[in-house]
Amino acid sequence: MEIALDKHTSVYINTMPFGYPFNFQNYLFNQFQYLSLQENANRHDFFLVNHHKKRIEGRIHFFEHNEKALSPLKALFGGFEFNHRFRIDMIDQWAWQIIQYFREKKMKGIQIVMPAECYWPEKFENIHEVLLNYGFKVAHDALNHHIPVKEEGMFEHMHQMEKRKLDKCRNEGLVFREEGMEQFDEVWQHLIHFRKEKDIPVSIGRDGLKKAIATFPANYRLFTVRHLHDIYAVSVAVRVNREILYNFLPASSLAHQTLSPSVMLYDGLYDYARKNGYEMLDLGISTKPNGEHQEGLIAFKEHLGGIPSRKYTYFLEL
Repeated sequence: MEIALDKHTSVYINTMPFGYPFNFQNYLFNQFQYLSLQENANRHDFFLVNHHKKRIEGRIHFFEHNEKALSPLKALFGGFEFNHRFRIDMIDQWAWQIIQYFREKKMKGIQIVMPAECYWPEKFENIHEVLLNYGFKVAHDALNHHIPVKEEGMFEHMHQMEKRKLDKCRNEGLVFREEGMEQFDEVWQHLIHFRKEKDIPVSIGRDGLKKAIATFPANYRLFTVRHLHDIYAVSVAVRVNREILYNFLPASSLAHQTLSPSVMLYDGLYDYARKNGYEMLDLGISTKPNGEHQEGLIAFKEHLGGIPSRKYTYFLEL
């Protein structure tokens, strides 16, 4: 289905014009192969198309679940993804067509989980205003942190307390290293154990993570902090796109908490991001599903040099 917005621009629904390239960077979570990893639910695709330039200027994908349209069904985020130089009035009309489409489908509501503000600060307020004007409410207001990756190491931006902890880790012989995928089971077992010790849930199962890694081997990396052969901290990191590295599943040992191996883990991730040309290390949210901010985690991330930004989940009752 094609709906014209003006003489050059259309919304394509559940189809896209052949041969038109995307005129923006695609986040991993909106790529078709990643979408196919989510549960077998009815999917609805919306593309903003510029016929004059023969390009796709935007995309958003929804899944049906319990008579609601969700973007995403299961991922860090879904939401609108588009060329940031594109006219905001076109984004407004695009959003309106999506609402009308799901009203005709008799959906009971629309939920959109957007990326954190730091991913696209120049358009964050624009989209926020568009959605609120159409009656969306902020269903979840999460606090996210990120660290801009610069030429100098993260040590230069740390609080003195974290610098002392990192020095202690080094003096005790702890080492940060990237692991091969043949260490997946070992990393996974420690991840589950460390999180269970601290009563922290894991947002993905072993098989789901292994399938994602098999589908996108270039996008997933395993890291550990070890003392000799013993693992004190782990992380599964995700390449969101060529600019952003996301610290997806970090965990550290309760038994070795006095050494603070997490500080070495984050320092190592930053160094990996710097050496591989990333511009941002996304540390993730520090807000529980009930809206409660995790003050201790927030303080830790900010001591590392983390910069706060908002990450909104929107909901519109139809």
